[in-house]
Amino acid sequence: MRLQKDFRDLERVDKELMYAKNHYILIGFISEKYNDGVNVREYALWNEYGTLYIPARPFFRRATNTRKAKRLINNYAKRQIGKVIDTRGHFTMEQAYNAIGVYVVGQIQKSIKRGNWQQNAPSTVRRKGKSNPLIDSGSMINAVSFEIRRR
Repeated sequence: MRLQKDFRDLERVDKELMYAKNHYILIGFISEKYNDGVNVREYALWNEYGTLYIPARPFFRRATNTRKAKRLINNYAKRQIGKVIDTRGHFTMEQAYNAIGVYVVGQIQKSIKRGNWQQNAPSTVRRKGKSNPLIDSGSMINAVSFEIRRR
């Protein structure tokens, strides 16, 4: 009886590993969104890397590509995958991917809100009425999303 249960657990974990092999998480500015005629994805790119008129404010890289960010994301992902492997079997790889996607989106949004970014130019402050860089209408921070895609 116990051996039969162990095989069912192994089969379930194998099924979840196949899901992981055939899917991935895409995180960023996925859908085409516009704010005042400007593509939000392009606006995010301009801010991330800077332009002739906009200083670089690498909110995305700070949230995902620093040593600390990678450690936080990896630790979170390991905990989610551990839930999948748990023999109780109540957590799927799809649920783990969704949890990881929500977590990383939250980290990017936190970086946008809390980053110690170079302030807006005085002309920008006069035009916008505020000095908080990266947040104006909220369209960029709200456009950060994720999708689980099949390979």
